[in-house]
Amino acid sequence: MEKNNYKQWIEFLEDGLYSESTPFLQFAVLWLSFASFLNERYYDEIKERHKLNRFIKDFRFFYKRLLKEEKGLFKQKLLDFSKTKDGGRKFVLNLQRGKRYMDEVPFETENDIEDFEKFVNVIYQIRCNFFHGDKIPFDKDDESLVKWAYGTFLYFWERFINTEL
Repeated sequence: MEKNNYKQWIEFLEDGLYSESTPFLQFAVLWLSFASFLNERYYDEIKERHKLNRFIKDFRFFYKRLLKEEKGLFKQKLLDFSKTKDGGRKFVLNLQRGKRYMDEVPFETENDIEDFEKFVNVIYQIRCNFFHGDKIPFDKDDESLVKWAYGTFLYFWERFINTEL
């Protein structure tokens, strides 16, 4: 039996179990879909970071194609990252203990946006900050950032599933 847990998580999202007013839950379920895919595809890897690195290597050309297609819609979604914070956002902080405010994951320039590894790293860092309790739903900037991550990654992930799998 084919597992395809990642597809089931997307169906779970699409069934309307979460409204647009819950981007944190939407993002969590979307990440479950992605993590399920990583686990199925890269079952020989133990660490999530290693699975992500292989995903980046295997599918960087899909990302480049997506940037060129869609009449610039995906690229505009990526550029909207800067609007997720009053005064503009240029990076995501690594809020891991011991690294807090030292490691920045930049996502500001045209080169950043066209770099698949940086895209994945920004989404992953938002995920880490959220899953480990450093993003909260009543903070306007946090909610805006998670909503951006959800919308942008969902756009990417749905096209990936429909094209590459």
